[in-house]
Amino acid sequence: SSTADDYKIFSAEEWKAIQNNQWVDWRNLVTVQGKEQSHNVTLSSNKGKVKTYFSLGYYNEQGIFKNDALSKYTFRGNVDYDVAKWLQVGMNSQLTYYDQDKVSSSMLTQAMTYVPLGTPYNEDGSINLFPVSGDVSKLSPLANYASANKAVNNTLSFKSFSTGYVVIQPMKELKLRSNVSATINASRNGTFNGQYSTDQYGGSYTNMAGATNQLNRYFSWDNILTYTKSFGNHNLEATAVSSWTKSMNESYYGSGYNQLLDSYLYYSLQATDASSRLLSSSYVQQQQLGFAGRISYNYLGRYLFTATGRWDGSSMLAQGHKWDFFPSVSGAWRISDEPFMKGASKWLSNLKLRLSYGTTGNSGVPPYATQGGAVIANTKMGFNDTPATTYQYSYLVGNAGLGWEKSTTSNLGVDFSVF
Repeated sequence: SSTADDYKIFSAEEWKAIQNNQWVDWRNLVTVQGKEQSHNVTLSSNKGKVKTYFSLGYYNEQGIFKNDALSKYTFRGNVDYDVAKWLQVGMNSQLTYYDQDKVSSSMLTQAMTYVPLGTPYNEDGSINLFPVSGDVSKLSPLANYASANKAVNNTLSFKSFSTGYVVIQPMKELKLRSNVSATINASRNGTFNGQYSTDQYGGSYTNMAGATNQLNRYFSWDNILTYTKSFGNHNLEATAVSSWTKSMNESYYGSGYNQLLDSYLYYSLQATDASSRLLSSSYVQQQQLGFAGRISYNYLGRYLFTATGRWDGSSMLAQGHKWDFFPSVSGAWRISDEPFMKGASKWLSNLKLRLSYGTTGNSGVPPYATQGGAVIANTKMGFNDTPATTYQYSYLVGNAGLGWEKSTTSNLGVDFSVF
């Protein structure tokens, strides 16, 4: 219980800092007061045949760490125009731009677990990379702030979502609606960790730089044609639908070590050591096209019948198996509406017998799942100090006969409610 041998549990450098009363609250030094602000401007009009809505937004958040910030700019515009009694058009557009800086996810942990001793700053106010004098094994939790380019993780992102529609109704019974939409997401993430940064210190390279660029596009086009008609007690509705979707996703990544100058950040990867560079890219595309038709008929709302047929195609399936047909039929009898059920109307509000039979399909497989073969591996081989690309079998086993997964179900039921 004596304090005479306390020095034994500390290193010589730590014990010296204790004797000099050099105590440090590292958590307090790495954190700052977080704050956020949000501003929005909206303009709308609803006069005559034209309805408009526009808004601009700005949002800024400063996190609890330095260099931990997010700026977001948004725009939204809606326009609806009644061109004629039988024709309406409109569009909706949403644009978002992000600029985000991140800090190392381990910064708070490092501050909380670092020995609470040392001199955090030099006499000139600069950050002391090794605050426990003489101990170069303990890098300061503030090391990433030693210079503006010491540790950078920045993401720029642009997102666009736009839709347009047209509604044509030449007569009361016939209506056509067509919708077109496009979603475009583009982003760039750049990282740089210089020498004596918390993520790079202790490694075999002086610095590391990397950048990832992604471009994702999604398009869709849907058409719905509806015809409704009543003939006395007979009611008929016919619907025809077409649907097309296409997505294209591409990404590019490059990184390297021992970059010539820290000030290059991730904008000059060709200045890294050629033998350390990693390059990768990918492209994935998929499409789906479908047609459907449905006829619904009821008499007095008492006898109901519906028949549906879908013809769907998917690019993700094997050649010769991309298309398939999925029919369904259903019928119902609302028994509670029959004249002979009037005596039970006081306690039986609904009694319906229904029957259905149909086939559904699923094409939920990864793109290119029908292909096998070799892919480039993440590792390389060397022949007399000359690097060579390594290939390995894909984790997907090719299946040239892969088609739609089909499920056929039938259902017989009775629905009723009382009181």
